[in-house]
Amino acid sequence: MPHFPELLRNLPKFDGPFDAFKLAAKGCDVLFASYPAGTTIPPHTHETETSEIEFWFA
Repeated sequence: MPHFPELLRNLPKFDGPFDAFKLAAKGCDVLFASYPAGTTIPPHTHETETSEIEFWFA
């Protein structure tokens, strides 16, 4: 994900089913991921509360 700022690219890589960088946070996981335009994620559930925020880097 070379389009992410260097600060995010220097975070540890997430070990999971998609490419992401993981920010350490007390009591939660903060993941920075990127998907190509048009990507669809099949409906699924999590054992924990999950929020999704979209933002773009200029």
